[in-house]
Amino acid sequence: MLLVDLPEELLLQLPAYLHGLEDFASLSSTCKSLRRALQGTSRHTILDLAATEARIFFRPSPHLLVAAIARELGDWARRNDENEAALVESCQQKGIDGLLDLALTHPARPAGLSMSQIHRLHKIRYSTMYHATDLVDKCVGEQWYEQEGFWDGGVDDAYTISADPPHTLLHLIIYGELFGPDLEAFLKLGGGEKDRIHDTPHRPLNLQTRLEFIKYCLPDFATFQDGSFAPETPGVDPRRQVAATGPYAPPDKGGVPPAELKNTNLALIWVIKSSRWRPLWKRIRQEADNGTSCGDFAELSDDWLHDGGPEQQKNGDLWRQHLWENMMLLQGFRSLEMLSDDAEVRERWHDTILRWRNQIATFADNPNRPVKVGGTLTTQEWPFLLGDLRVCISGYIGGSQ
Repeated sequence: MLLVDLPEELLLQLPAYLHGLEDFASLSSTCKSLRRALQGTSRHTILDLAATEARIFFRPSPHLLVAAIARELGDWARRNDENEAALVESCQQKGIDGLLDLALTHPARPAGLSMSQIHRLHKIRYSTMYHATDLVDKCVGEQWYEQEGFWDGGVDDAYTISADPPHTLLHLIIYGELFGPDLEAFLKLGGGEKDRIHDTPHRPLNLQTRLEFIKYCLPDFATFQDGSFAPETPGVDPRRQVAATGPYAPPDKGGVPPAELKNTNLALIWVIKSSRWRPLWKRIRQEADNGTSCGDFAELSDDWLHDGGPEQQKNGDLWRQHLWENMMLLQGFRSLEMLSDDAEVRERWHDTILRWRNQIATFADNPNRPVKVGGTLTTQEWPFLLGDLRVCISGYIGGSQ
């Protein structure tokens, strides 16, 4: 009997015994019969195969694969409190690696990948991601440091930051894929009250889940330095505390000394506020405006310490601008299209960007209430990346703890 003569249900079991996606591709291309049969391979099996070769075909690992499954993980976590708690625990115990482990080992198998998704991922990797990574490198990487007269005015934001630009970009993408859908739902409801959205099929992930993701999946010396307090330390916001687990575990338990941690949090803050990053977002907002005279609500401060708390509440133009820019930033992989050098690619977003602006303009008051965490800095009740990043390094910033 030939292999292809076996029942299809047996052929579908073959991929589980392969060593990786490369073997799967070879087997699928053997003949038409096998190709047809293996098209029914489980998305979970394909993710398992991809994970075994993540350091070869999905670099940087595990960030690229996590980014590819983050939206599905977020949707799974929104189903109930138990799922959300499992997502949080995976971050606390293993950091960014924990999110991939969750998808691979949880009995519910909360995420998977299809071959078509993998093809799209690699297309994005060598198109929009390549350009965006180069831009991030100009904001916090080697190209930034190599600017002539760096410490003498050669750049307007000179600082000591240890960053990995590909990781920094993927941290932005993963946050958007995980939490961006909540902000989308927020706008669709017209900025409704949080209890109102709980009456709909969309159950948003809570603020503490976002902060745990930032603390453990974007580990930073600044986060650990002023967050590594004993539980229930008087005067310390427990939401700001960092446990000696995951990336902060002692060296003898797989961690690294805190002083050797990269500045993954600070790096992303620096990118978002960079004078090399912000003009490209302003460009597409102006293109979307297309002579309607709407334009920006306000010019946001480039001061990275500005948290938009009381001032944002008083000045409607400021909170509206924050919300508009945040919507653009939290589109995950799709956000990179807005940074493209190709005008036709950017044009696909013009109607959507203008629609967001028009929705936000109808809000009488700021529906996304500021929430103070760990001192004087605030974030927002609904996803606000810059605020979440800043409150997770409160204490490192002078006067914020």
